[in-house]
Amino acid sequence: MLPKALTIFTMGMFFPFFMSASNLIENHSFEIDDGKGVPTKWKANKAEKTNGVEHKRETGDATDGKYAAVIKNVSPQNGVSQFMAWIQNLNPAQLDPYIPGKEMLLTFDYSTDAPATAIRAYVEGRSPGGRGFSAMGPTATRYVGWGRYSLRFRLPQEKPNLIYVVLQLLNTGTVKFDNVRLDTAPPEQMVPEAATAKQPRDKLKLNVSYGNFPPRNTCYLPELPRKLNVHAHMGKEKFSELFIALKSDDGKLIRQWRLESRGNRIDGVIDIPRLEAGLYHLQSTAFSLGNRITDSETFRIMDKTEPSGVRFRKDHIMLLNGEPFFPLAVCPPYITNEALAAYRDAGFNTITPQVNASGSRKLTDFLYPHAAKYGLNVIEWVNFADNANQPVEELRQRVKDAVRHTAGIRNFIGWMNDEDAWRGIPAENVKKVYDIFYRYAPNHILWCNQAPRGSIELLTEYGRYCDVTGADVYPIPASVKHSEMPNKTIACIGNYTDDFLESVHDRKPVWMILQAWSWGGKKGTPDKPLPTYRELRFMFYNAITHGATGIAWFDNNTMDPSSPVFRDLAAVNLEFKEIESFLTRGIREDFAAIESNQPGIRLMSRSCDDGKMMIVVNELDKPQKVSIKTTGGNWYPSPGNRSSVTGSDTLTLDMKPLDVMLLVSRPLKFHVPEQFPKLKISDPVPLAESVKSGNLNQVKWRGNWVWNSELTENKGYSKTTAQQNFMVNGKINSAWLAVAADNIYELEINGKHIGGSPVFKLAVSYDIAPYLKQGRNTITVKITNLGSYGGVVFEGEVNDAKGTQAILSGKDTLFQSASGAFNIRPCLFGPPPVKPWGNIMAVPLN
Repeated sequence: MLPKALTIFTMGMFFPFFMSASNLIENHSFEIDDGKGVPTKWKANKAEKTNGVEHKRETGDATDGKYAAVIKNVSPQNGVSQFMAWIQNLNPAQLDPYIPGKEMLLTFDYSTDAPATAIRAYVEGRSPGGRGFSAMGPTATRYVGWGRYSLRFRLPQEKPNLIYVVLQLLNTGTVKFDNVRLDTAPPEQMVPEAATAKQPRDKLKLNVSYGNFPPRNTCYLPELPRKLNVHAHMGKEKFSELFIALKSDDGKLIRQWRLESRGNRIDGVIDIPRLEAGLYHLQSTAFSLGNRITDSETFRIMDKTEPSGVRFRKDHIMLLNGEPFFPLAVCPPYITNEALAAYRDAGFNTITPQVNASGSRKLTDFLYPHAAKYGLNVIEWVNFADNANQPVEELRQRVKDAVRHTAGIRNFIGWMNDEDAWRGIPAENVKKVYDIFYRYAPNHILWCNQAPRGSIELLTEYGRYCDVTGADVYPIPASVKHSEMPNKTIACIGNYTDDFLESVHDRKPVWMILQAWSWGGKKGTPDKPLPTYRELRFMFYNAITHGATGIAWFDNNTMDPSSPVFRDLAAVNLEFKEIESFLTRGIREDFAAIESNQPGIRLMSRSCDDGKMMIVVNELDKPQKVSIKTTGGNWYPSPGNRSSVTGSDTLTLDMKPLDVMLLVSRPLKFHVPEQFPKLKISDPVPLAESVKSGNLNQVKWRGNWVWNSELTENKGYSKTTAQQNFMVNGKINSAWLAVAADNIYELEINGKHIGGSPVFKLAVSYDIAPYLKQGRNTITVKITNLGSYGGVVFEGEVNDAKGTQAILSGKDTLFQSASGAFNIRPCLFGPPPVKPWGNIMAVPLN
C-alpha cells in the first residue's frame, strides 16, 4: 500500500480558469539546456554517482514544448534513500510579493512506465533563524498516459532564505516530468467575496494543554490530580473566554468551567472532581472572529493492578511489565534465528519488524515466542495512520483483535508510525488512529517517528496523537544536508532531541532513530562513508544527554551481523549496558559541575546503588579542555573513551572534537565479540520446502499476484472477493495453503473460515486438509485494500490418492461481480518477487 493524498495536498485537481501573475519555476518545461543535455536551473541529484540511475532530457513525448525531464532507475537496490530527483533552488527574493502564510500550488505533468513506478514532490526550505519547513505531497502512480500532480501548501510565517522544489522517483522504473508550475493557489471553491468576511476556520486553531497530567494522560487509582493547570492559546488571534466541559465517555456532562482570556492566551486552574475508572474527555470551546473553535483532550483512569505492558515514569523512562526499560532497537531487523541471536549478543533488546503480526493469531503465535527466545521485545512498524481511510468500525476491530491476540504476551511493546507529517498524512488521520489505540490498547504504545523536517508548530500538532515521538536523523556526511538545523555536524542530533521534547511540552518520551548506514550505498563511498565507531557513539550519547530515553539504529544492510558497522554498534550498545542502570534506576545528583560556562559542553550526572556516573559531551567540532569540579573519589574512564582525564576533586578533560567522555566510580568491563556471523541467506527455495522446514527462507513462488481487473484504478479503499475451485479424488493425505494479500484478507475453504492476516510481506501457511471434501473444493479470499493497488497471491499442495497437485493463484482465480457471480477475470502481475510487493516469505506450518 502506498501513502495517500493529503487533505491540503490535492491529487489530480487543476483549475484551468485560474490565472497567476507569474510562475516561480524557471525553465518550467525543460526546453533550455546547459549545452551538456542538462536543463538549466535544474539539478539532477546524484545523477553521476548512483549506479543504475539516469537523468536526462528527452524529446518525442512531452506535454509542453518538445522536451520532458526523465529519471530512469534500473536497479532494485535504489529507493527513497538514494534520492533520485530533479531539484530547482528558487530565489527567495521571488517570494517578496507573497505574504507569509500565502497558499501556493505546485503542479506538473508526469507519466510512468509501469503502474508500480512511484513518484512524489515536495517543497522545502529554511528561515534565517534555522527553522525548517516542509510541504510533502502524496505518492503517485499512473497506469497509462500523462497525469497532473498537484500540491497545495502555505508559505511559512517567516520568510525563508532557502527554498527548493523536488520532483522525486521513489523506486525502480522510469518517470517523465513536464510543465512544472508554482504560483498562487486558486480557491478550492469559488465563493462571492461577501461570503469571505469571517476568518477561514482552517487558519484558527485552539490549542489547549493540561500541564500536570501524568504520563499518557493515565491515572491509576487512587492517584488522581485534583487540580489541572490549563494553558490555551490561538496563535495571534484574540478570544475573550474559554469554556471547558468535562464529560464521561458516553457524553454525560460532569462539570464545566469558564476561564477569562488575557488577549490570545489563558493560564488557569480547574478543579477535578473524584472520578471512577473510565475514559473522560475535556472539551474546550472559544469564539474568535465570529467562529466557534474547539479542542479536546482525553484522559483515562485505571484501577491500580499488577503492572503489565507499558507505562512511563515522569522522567520518560519506560516501565515494561513493571521494570525500568531503555529500548535499544534494531530498525528494521532480519528475523532468522541467526540474526536474532546476533542482535541479543550485540546488546539489542528490541526489534521493529515491518509486519503487523498482532493482527493475525498465527503470526502472533509465531513471531513473539520466536523473539522472546532471544530476549528481544517487539515494536511493530506498521504505519497504522496510512489506514485511516478504512471505515472506523473496521479499524477499531483490527485494533481490538490485535489487543486480544497479544494478551499475556510480555515482550510486546506496541506499534510505530513512520514520518506521518513528512509523508503528508493529515494530522486528523493520525488522531483518528490514535484515539482508537488510546481507547482499546492502554497497556501498549503508539510511537510516531517523524522526519527531521517541519516547524515546531507542525510537530506539536502531530505530537498530540502519540505516546512517544522523535525523529530519524542521518547527518553523515554533513554535505548531504539531511539536517535542517543551522548545525550540520552530528551534534544536530541533540538539537533535534530538544525540538521534539519542546513539541510535546516535555510531557512525552522522545526516542531517536540514528544513522547506521551510508548515503553512498551498502559499503559507502569516499565522499559518503559509513559511520565510524566514534560517530555512532557520539550520536548515541548526544541524544541521551539531551533527553532521549530510547534509541533505534536504522539500516537494512547494516542489520546483517556480518556488516562492517555491526560490531561498532555492538560496542556502543554493550558499553551502554554497563551504565544503563544509572539512567533507568538512578537519580539526578549534582555531584559534578563544569567550572566555567563553556559553550558546547554537555554534562549528565547520575547516581545509583552501585556508584556514580558522568557523561560529558563536547558538541563542538574543535578540541576543548574541560574542568569539572566533583565531590572527589575515584573515577574510571570507559574503555570506549578516546579523550584523556586527570585529577580527582577537579577533573581536567582534554576532549577531542565531537567526542564523549564516560566516567564511572567503578571500573567498566564489557566484551565485544571480534566478529558476528554472516547470515545464511541461501538462494530462494520452493515454497513447499519453506513452509515445511520450520525456517524463514527466501521463497520461490509459483502462484501469481492477481487482482480484480475491474479495480485497476488507484482506489483509496476497496473490497473484493476472489475464488478458485479445485478437485480432490480419493483419500487426502495432506494439504496446505499459503496466502498473502494487500492489505487484509479472510480465507474460507468450502465456506468455512480458516484464518486471515493484515500482512502481505509474510504469507501465512494453513493446514487445510481437515476442511477438504471429495470432488470440487472452493477457496474464497475476501480482500480489503486500504489504498493504491491491491493484490492476492496463494499457493498450496494437496496430496491425495492420485498424487500431489498444486493450487496456484493465476488465470483460474476469478473475482466476484456486482451480481454476486464469480465471472471477472484477473489481472496477472506475476509470482513474487514481482514489484511492487517484492520478496514474500512464508510463516512455517508449525
